Amino acid sequence: MASPYRIRHKPSKRTSNKIKTLGLVLIVTTVFAAFLYAYLRHTPQTAPEKQIVSDFPDIHAEDLGKTPKELKDKYPELFLKTNHLGQLVASHTLNGAQYIIWFVADHQVQRAFRVKAQKTYTSFGEKEILDHFGQLYSRPFDTSCTGKTTYSEEKCHFKWWVRKSVSLDVFTRLLPDQSTFLSAITTDTYLTSKFHEQIKSVLPVQ
Repeated sequence: MASPYRIRHKPSKRTSNKIKTLGLVLIVTTVFAAFLYAYLRHTPQTAPEKQIVSDFPDIHAEDLGKTPKELKDKYPELFLKTNHLGQLVASHTLNGAQYIIWFVADHQVQRAFRVKAQKTYTSFGEKEILDHFGQLYSRPFDTSCTGKTTYSEEKCHFKWWVRKSVSLDVFTRLLPDQSTFLSAITTDTYLTSKFHEQIKSVLPVQ
């Protein structure tokens, strides 16, 4: 005959240890989370790093192919005019450099095909300029220099491919007062070859 009383099984010692360990882990986790929350809440937020403006002008290759309106929206100070050859030209100043942008009509829409940045340096020379552009675009694939002329002590030309259909010509001139004149010209070679006859007057890039 079965016993009328239900037999209660006591938890084993092993099960009891597991429960104690789990409880200890939960307590430690809760304390650590509270500490981390308090630390993050009271840690002062550091200010974002200031963007360092380079001493050398940005070539702004991304401006190639843009319309006058798009560039006017980007550079509110942009000044547009038509030169004596009937070509639309824009100019503006940015970070101490003078920029000139040439446009050509592509399917009746004016688009930038060349951007020139010019700046004169008294504390940098050809080496620093070449090092700067070399870090950005590796070694130039074409280099040439000439000696003393009427307007300069030395003149050099370096050429890079920035990306497909975009070339960069960098000209440096060591002036008689030992300052260095830089002219960096970015060209959309696709638009240049497509409309060569219309824009050949500005192709001698200097």
